[in-house]
Amino acid sequence: MKSPFDSPLLNRLQLSVDYYKIHINDAIEYASVDYVYQNCLNQPAATALSSPYCQAITRSAAFGSAQLVNVPEQNLATIDTSGVDLSLDWSVNLADIWKNAPGRFSISESANFLGNYDTIAYPGAPMQKWFGTLGPNLSGLDAGAYSYKLATSFGYSVGPATINLNWRHYPEIHAASAVGPNNTTLPTSAYDIVDLATIWSLPHGLQLRAGISNLFDAAPPTTGATTGQSVGGVPISLAQSGQGVTNASYYDEFGRRFYVGLKARF
Repeated sequence: MKSPFDSPLLNRLQLSVDYYKIHINDAIEYASVDYVYQNCLNQPAATALSSPYCQAITRSAAFGSAQLVNVPEQNLATIDTSGVDLSLDWSVNLADIWKNAPGRFSISESANFLGNYDTIAYPGAPMQKWFGTLGPNLSGLDAGAYSYKLATSFGYSVGPATINLNWRHYPEIHAASAVGPNNTTLPTSAYDIVDLATIWSLPHGLQLRAGISNLFDAAPPTTGATTGQSVGGVPISLAQSGQGVTNASYYDEFGRRFYVGLKARF
């Protein structure tokens, strides 16, 4: 959708909204150890030895105890997710606001609002609802089912130079293990990170770029902190600070850093 207004303040306003709904049956997934045992033990005695599930269980030749379970890849999983993606772009020539003011100011906003993210690991397994957690934990899926995510860019261009301030926001989220009534894992706090980037177009096909990643040196939140647990006043697990445990896919582990680069075109 483009702005219908002729005002210099609004004629460069654009908005796009996309709704997605994805449902996948028989997604490829590693079978769990429990699934292998379940299918082995359900075999008739006459065919048990030839069953691929029973053959996947390696046992000790001396004692008969299980030593290793090979989990095959099979079309087992069900994945269902939905949400809304929103993109908003706006810019204005500063001369339209202040007389003779140079350059152009712009704002770009990208947002994702998750509706649901549910998985079933294999037939007969319970459905896991990952909304608002660092799951899902199925192989091949990206962890991070945030209820929403925001990415905002503020830009200023004048002549051959452009500067952008980029801000990403992730809300508070629970660990994947927090799905269940006996959870002891603490939530991961909300996280904001800001990057600064500049580009200068120079003569002779040269382009100079420089910037600061993680401008405010935001520390990554821990994703493994837990509370202690006790039964009848007797401790059965100790609290963990989660120190050193985070999710590098979303949280910056390296702190503030600087870069500069030169690009040449021939």
